[in-house]
Amino acid sequence: MEIIIKDLSYTYSKVNYQEKKVFNKLNLNIKENINCIIGINGCGKTTLLDLIAGELKSDAITIPKRVKIGYVKGEPLFVTDTVREELIYSMMEHNYKISEKRIIDVLLMVGIDDSLVDSKISSLSLSDKRLLSLATALIYNPNLILIDNFTEELDDFNKNKIIKLIKMLKTRFNKTFIIASNDLEFVHKVADEVFVISNKKVALKGNKYDIFKKEEQLKKYGLSVPNIIKFENLTLKKKNIRLGYRDEINDLIKDIYRHSY
Repeated sequence: MEIIIKDLSYTYSKVNYQEKKVFNKLNLNIKENINCIIGINGCGKTTLLDLIAGELKSDAITIPKRVKIGYVKGEPLFVTDTVREELIYSMMEHNYKISEKRIIDVLLMVGIDDSLVDSKISSLSLSDKRLLSLATALIYNPNLILIDNFTEELDDFNKNKIIKLIKMLKTRFNKTFIIASNDLEFVHKVADEVFVISNKKVALKGNKYDIFKKEEQLKKYGLSVPNIIKFENLTLKKKNIRLGYRDEINDLIKDIYRHSY
């Protein structure tokens, strides 16, 4: 699978009674990875996902016909009353065979207790509502999953479960992800490739280690780097010790220990 975005320009016709240009000849090729899009608020991350999903129209985006898209939005919008009804609605909307086993399996997959299957959605916690929105996308088995600012209101426990789930879906089931996020700690742990949007274009692209080691350059785009990268960069600068880039703090501690003896 490869999604090709060539010379994408997009303008909202009326924002405060004026046109607002979001992209100007943006170019991007997205392959079968966990792809994360970062940038300051208002740079167009959500707009780009809306365009890829087809909710906004553009001839500049080429997606293979065999691709089925699941879209998990930053602000979940549910159309039914209960968890079960919402999952059934999602399967029907995408012509997927309704299965009770599938309903239970997908709830357990995202970390929602199956005892909540007949619960009112309005009674769910904010965290469970976000997890349910992910379940409604996964239940009809898309091969491209778009996720927009998903980790807001999620605690570290649920974040780590989602990171493991996303990596498992990519490795075991060849799912491709495009994730727009302001949560750089989450991005650092989950991403394969990172794309930085700034000034209506893709300003930086590459694997996450290449991107996040460019701390000074990211500052120019209004971005910071994950705390673990800050520590690694500071250790190199102050102590001239190159620890290497790690996803998890436990791995970093092991590196520090090795350099101490």
